[in-house]
Amino acid sequence: MRLKYMLICLLAAVLCMAVGWGLSCLLVRLPAFRSAKKGIAAAAIGLLLMAAVSFGYLENYYHADDEAAACLAGGESVHVAQVDGVFFFDGPGTERAIVFFPGARVEETAYAPLLFELAERGTDCFLLSPPFHMAIFDGSAPDELIAMYDYDSWYLMGHSLGGIMAARYAALHSEETDGVILLAAYADRELAPTAGLLSIYGSRDCVLNREIYEQNKQYWPEHSRELIIEGGSHAGFGCYGAQRGDGQAAISAAEQQARTVEAIVSFLDTAS
Repeated sequence: MRLKYMLICLLAAVLCMAVGWGLSCLLVRLPAFRSAKKGIAAAAIGLLLMAAVSFGYLENYYHADDEAAACLAGGESVHVAQVDGVFFFDGPGTERAIVFFPGARVEETAYAPLLFELAERGTDCFLLSPPFHMAIFDGSAPDELIAMYDYDSWYLMGHSLGGIMAARYAALHSEETDGVILLAAYADRELAPTAGLLSIYGSRDCVLNREIYEQNKQYWPEHSRELIIEGGSHAGFGCYGAQRGDGQAAISAAEQQARTVEAIVSFLDTAS
């Protein structure tokens, strides 16, 4: 997954610099540009094109549906508030909390139904809102939350690329956190032996790289669990519609999320 984004960025950079070089060749023929350095002009044009292409790519993201938006209004037992760009799902529980990293190029509020249900079942949740909907730009976001709120247990959770970032944070902050929950994701570095890990993905997920997923089980701690949701897809953990390259789900997103909540609650109750 990480390799894919690196290759996309590299290809975009090469193409933009090539176009920039071509345009600079044309510009330096003009009287006003004859004294300019072709290399500087090419670099400047290439960088501008890269910025434009990158911005266009990042702003083309998956939007949350109406069901997700409705959960942000809160309910009888769960109060939802947005503080400094972070959505706080405050339920009846007081002992443990989850910090959630959304998937790449997915509107963070698409995960509101999942986190609302978890909060209602006794685990408060913090939903991060990373810049450009990319968790890689906000890897240290849990720092302030952990320092600000007083919970006995902290867990990191994320979907897809967000899951990788959640695992990275847990690996680097083993003393402050108790475990990680991966949704259609994998850990790319070793987790502390004492950490708990729960990994969940759908049987019809065609986005998750299964080969890398299996290889990276070497980083899992001793106390790890895995759940494969039969009929589930990659996008089914959120409410943002179908995702490009994903398999056709045999169950609804609501059903996939309900099974996910049950597995997470069981995992957390056992770890407590």
